[in-house]
Amino acid sequence: MKKTAKYRLRQAGAKRGTARSIKENGAGIKDDDAGIEAFTSAMTDLLANASGPWAAELTNAFTQLDFTPTGIDPDLGPDSIGRYLEGCIQSLPQGKSPDNALADFARNVARQLSWYQIFDGGGVDPGLERGMLAGQIVGTRGLYNVDRPNASTTDPDLYAGNLYAGNLYAGLFLLAPGIYYPLHQHPALEVYAVLSGNLTIHHGRSKPAMVIGPGQISITPPWQVHSLTTGDHPCLVAYAWTGDLTGENWWWQQDEEGQWWRHCWERQASSAWAPGRTEKLTPEEMHRAGDPDIEA
Repeated sequence: MKKTAKYRLRQAGAKRGTARSIKENGAGIKDDDAGIEAFTSAMTDLLANASGPWAAELTNAFTQLDFTPTGIDPDLGPDSIGRYLEGCIQSLPQGKSPDNALADFARNVARQLSWYQIFDGGGVDPGLERGMLAGQIVGTRGLYNVDRPNASTTDPDLYAGNLYAGNLYAGLFLLAPGIYYPLHQHPALEVYAVLSGNLTIHHGRSKPAMVIGPGQISITPPWQVHSLTTGDHPCLVAYAWTGDLTGENWWWQQDEEGQWWRHCWERQASSAWAPGRTEKLTPEEMHRAGDPDIEA
């Protein structure tokens, strides 16, 4: 049976359970097609076609949370946004239909987001650094954030500072042509839904590649090592993270002697990633990453 997304929207300072219509929420949204209900409904409709516990967990993240508008201002600053975003928007399928719901939402909301480079410095190739950009819909710099839980029943250290985003980060992810996002792993559960272009995903170092195009999704379990590649055209993706959102993003790299290492990127208050420590990959970690079949 198809699941229908339910959501609760609160204006900052309102009592829990006091709903406001999207048009009145103060977040700068002028069209219901660009509101949080349109996004959660479209994502859960796509997830309804997937099976397994990870799809169910992602659906719960979209349907069981309270959202508060942030009033954040749009920012189309990074050069790659001006170079690629409009073309991606123009290539989105037209026409009102359930199959186009997520594309319709992206068309309405993409220019209202605050876009940023997700990696900055730390020895990242400049083309990769400039070619991966995110615009949050739900998150610490998104159009909405998730309400904080009751402090009396939750460990305050877990939700300290600006890193808190409840149980969900979600938004749009723009990748330039010719991007290779190296093998990496993170504790969050992740879903990608391609809107424009094609995205090649490897789950592990030796498993066959999976190519997903518009209307298709990929779910990456927690800690599963994976890489992303784009072809001759940019790729626009709707994404969501749930689970452990304050964790780390580990990039895998093999040295000249054949030894595998992983390099940590730590999430900052801005939601971008900054470089951290490096450590040798162990067989135990490779097993947890769903990639135990190659010697360390």
